[in-house]
Amino acid sequence: MKNNYLFFVCLILIIVRISSQEQTNSSTTFSQNDDILYPAISFEHPLHLDVFVSVVNCDGIPSLRIGTFNESRARKDIVTSFQITISDENGKSEVFNFPNKNYKFGEMLISNCSNLTQKLVSTLNWRTDNSTKKIKLKFDYEN
Repeated sequence: MKNNYLFFVCLILIIVRISSQEQTNSSTTFSQNDDILYPAISFEHPLHLDVFVSVVNCDGIPSLRIGTFNESRARKDIVTSFQITISDENGKSEVFNFPNKNYKFGEMLISNCSNLTQKLVSTLNWRTDNSTKKIKLKFDYEN
């Protein structure tokens, strides 16, 4: 009875160890498209244009994924530009400019790996702890 109990405990420990190694290995490599490297955060323009920003893996390349939704209370289109800055605790940063564009009322736009225009360069290391990174957004940067 005691041997069966010890065998059972050892078996569970082996399974847990293998499972944790698989999770560690999968977190250090980019395996598939749309792996989330930095979860989405949202920003809102004073005229109620919502912008959602996240960083995802696209074909092994960290890429900026943007979503926008115009929920203008005046039910009007919004023309604006915005600038996204991603920085880390070491003072490195990347800046992405989105020039003036007309965002139609009620329209939602979401980028994915097939239509991304903003690929991140290698300034920031996305294979380390991404919780140390910060994303800032500035609206109307062209004005």
